[in-house]
Amino acid sequence: MQFKLFHFFRRNTNPLIVAILSFAVFILRFGIKPLNIFETNWIKNLGSDFGNEINLWYYFLHSPWTFPITSVGYDYPTVIGVGMTGSIPILSIPLKLVYNIFPINFQHLGWWFALCYVLQGLYAYKILNLWVDKLPKDIVKNNNFDIIPIVGALFFVVAPTLLFRWGHIDMNAHFLILIGLYYYFNTNKSPRKNLIALIVLCLITAAVQQYLLLMVLGIAFAGGLQNLISRKINFGGFTAFLAILLIGVFFVLDSVGDFILPVTAQQNDGFGKYSANLNTFWNPLNSSKFIKTQPLAFSDQYEGFGYLGIGVLLLAGISVASLIFMKSVRKRYAFKFSSIVFVSLLIFIFALSKNITFNSKVLLEIPVKDYTALGIFCNSFRGSGRFIWVPYYLIMIGIFEVFVNLPIKNYLKIILLLFFLALQMFELQSLFALNLNHNAVETAFPSEVEKHIYDEAEKLITYPLYCWNVKTSGDFYKFAYHTSELGLPITTGYLARPDYKARGDWAKKFNAALDSGALFDAHNAIVIPQMSEVGRFDKVCKSGLLKSFVCNGYAILVPPNLKNTISFLEHNKDVQPLKFHTEFFSDFLKRHTNNTVLLAVSDEAANKLSDSEKKYLTSIGSHIADSLRFQGSYIGIIHKGKTIFEQFANGKIIEHNFLKNEKIGAFSLPENIYLMSKGTFAGIDCAIKIAGIEYTHRNQGFNCVAIDAQGNVVEKCVFNTYLSSERAVFE
Repeated sequence: MQFKLFHFFRRNTNPLIVAILSFAVFILRFGIKPLNIFETNWIKNLGSDFGNEINLWYYFLHSPWTFPITSVGYDYPTVIGVGMTGSIPILSIPLKLVYNIFPINFQHLGWWFALCYVLQGLYAYKILNLWVDKLPKDIVKNNNFDIIPIVGALFFVVAPTLLFRWGHIDMNAHFLILIGLYYYFNTNKSPRKNLIALIVLCLITAAVQQYLLLMVLGIAFAGGLQNLISRKINFGGFTAFLAILLIGVFFVLDSVGDFILPVTAQQNDGFGKYSANLNTFWNPLNSSKFIKTQPLAFSDQYEGFGYLGIGVLLLAGISVASLIFMKSVRKRYAFKFSSIVFVSLLIFIFALSKNITFNSKVLLEIPVKDYTALGIFCNSFRGSGRFIWVPYYLIMIGIFEVFVNLPIKNYLKIILLLFFLALQMFELQSLFALNLNHNAVETAFPSEVEKHIYDEAEKLITYPLYCWNVKTSGDFYKFAYHTSELGLPITTGYLARPDYKARGDWAKKFNAALDSGALFDAHNAIVIPQMSEVGRFDKVCKSGLLKSFVCNGYAILVPPNLKNTISFLEHNKDVQPLKFHTEFFSDFLKRHTNNTVLLAVSDEAANKLSDSEKKYLTSIGSHIADSLRFQGSYIGIIHKGKTIFEQFANGKIIEHNFLKNEKIGAFSLPENIYLMSKGTFAGIDCAIKIAGIEYTHRNQGFNCVAIDAQGNVVEKCVFNTYLSSERAVFE
C-alpha cells in the first residue's frame, strides 16, 4: 500500500505541485474562513449576486423534490429551476440529499471557489504539457523543463478574467473551458475517447452554468468537426456525436429546470449592452498598476473584460517577434485550417454583439430585432461579452505554445516566466484584495424581534411588490437572508431571469384586492411596506384585516389570526403601534399653498392618478392631466398654489438647473435647484437637489419637496400614483 502511494505521488509530482500552488492562490485571495461550511457571513456581507445565490441555495434546500428540480419561495410565486439559481446543480442536488445530517444551514460556495482554482491550474498544466510532449528532443533534454508548464499553468490561475469574474460564483468554472480545449488538443488518445470525454464535459457543464455550456458546446463542436475534416471519423459518426451530445444536454437542462420559465415571460432585451470591446485584451479596466484604462462605448462592457495581464502581454510580444524574425519558429506554424480557431472566431464575434465597438466609438451596428428567434436567443445570452473567455484562453495557449518552442536555453525561459508571473501578480493587486467581511450581517430588526417575528407567518410580503428597497437601498436582503434560512416565501428577489408573467398576475390580484379593502393570498402573511406606501393599506387596517406596528423605522402589518406574533409585538419595548391616516396628492398641494413645491417623477406616476386629482392639477395651471403619459418623465414647480414650471418627456431623461435668484415669472428662486426625472424607459430615477443636497426618496411616483421662501425644506414625501393617489400621514 505504501509503495503504491509513493509511486502515485512520484508519478504525479508536477500535477500535485500545480494543485498546491493553485490552492495557495485561492487562499491568498479568499483566506481560509470561506472553507468553513457553516460560515456564511462573508457571502451575505457581499450582497448582490452572492447574496442572491446563498438565498436561492437555502430556498432550494427547503423546497420539495420535483421533476424538473425546482426551488420555490424566493420571488414568490415564481418557480425557479435549480439550474437558474446559481447554486451549481451538480453540487447542490447531491448536497440536498445529505442536508438533514447537518445541524444548521451550510454553504458549499467556498469549496467551489477552491475547486475552480485548483482545476484551472491542473488543466492549464495538462494543456501546456501537451506541447512539451511534442517538442523535439534537442529542446527537451534536461529535467528542469518540467518547471515550464508548472509556471505557465499559474498564469491561467491568476488570469485577470478569472480574478475579475468572482462575483458570479458559478461562472468561476473557467476550468470547464480548459478541459474542453484539453480534449480538443489531446491527440494522444483515440478520437472516440476524446469525443466521449467532450460529451461528458458538456453534460457536466449543463448542470453548472448556461453561458459556460454554450462555450463548451462550441469547443465540442469544433472537436467533432476537426475529427471529421482529418478523416478520423466519418460523417455518420460526426452526426451521431452531435445527436448524442444535444439530446444529453437537453435532458440535463430539462432536469434542472432551465426550461420552466417560458421565453414569453422573460425580459427580451439587453443584447448589445453587455458586450466585449475590441480593446478588451489590453484594457485593464482599473485593475493594472502599469497600463492605463481605455474608454468603453457602454458602461456595461465590463462583462466583456478580457485583459491578458502585463506578464502575458510581454510573453505575447516575445512570441510574435519570434514568429516575425525567426524563420525556424515561423515554419513550425505554417497556416492550417483549425476548427477551434474558426469556432473561436465565431464566438468572438458573438462576444462583440450587435454593436461592434472600439474604445468609446461604435464602429458598426447590426440590426437584431428583439422578438425574432435570433433576438430571443441573443437576449437569452445578453451578457455576450463573457464569451470572450474562449478566444481569451485560446490566445493564452497559443502564446505559451510559441514561447516553449523558442530556440533558447530552458533556464532562460524559466527565468522569464517567473519574472513575468511575479510582475503580473504585482500588477493585479487590486483584484487580489478582496478583504472579505466575516462580521455578523446587519438585520432589519433588533435581535429579539428578528428571532420571533416570522414564527407564525406563512410568507413575507414586501411592498411595493418585488421592490428591493424598503427603507434603504438593497435592504430586502436583510429580510431575505432570514426568510431563506426558514424557507419562508418572500415577494421579492434578485433574479437574472424573473418570471414577469407570474409576478404580474399575482401583483394584479393582490393590488385589486387591496383597492377593494381585502387581502389576496396574504391572510397568514406579514406585510412590510415602504413607509411611503403604508397608506395603501388604510382600508384593510381600518377593517381589522391587518394590525400595524413600527420597529426600527419599518412598518410591520400583521393579520389578527397570528395572535402570538401580535402579542409579542405589543409587549416588545422596541416595537410601537403605527397610527396613520391617508392624504391625497391634491390635499398635500393644498396644504402647501403658502410654500413652493418641487416635483420629480421616478419610473411611473400616471396609472392611478384619479380624475379628481387631475381636475385639481388642471385648476392650478398644470398640464399633467393631458401631457403626462404612462411611464413618462416629469419635473415641475408649483408656487403658492400655481404651476409656474413643468416639463414632460417620454422615454428620455428631463433635467433642469435653476440658479439662485433666477426668476420664473415673478418668483425668484431662493437657492440653486436641480430637478431631474427618468420615467420607466429613461432609467427609473429622479432628483430634487437644493443647494447641491439631494432631498428625494427616489421612489416610484411623484417625489415632492416643499420649501419655504428662504429655501428651507418644510416637508418631503412620495405619492406613488402608479398604485394610488393617496399616501399615509403618520400621527
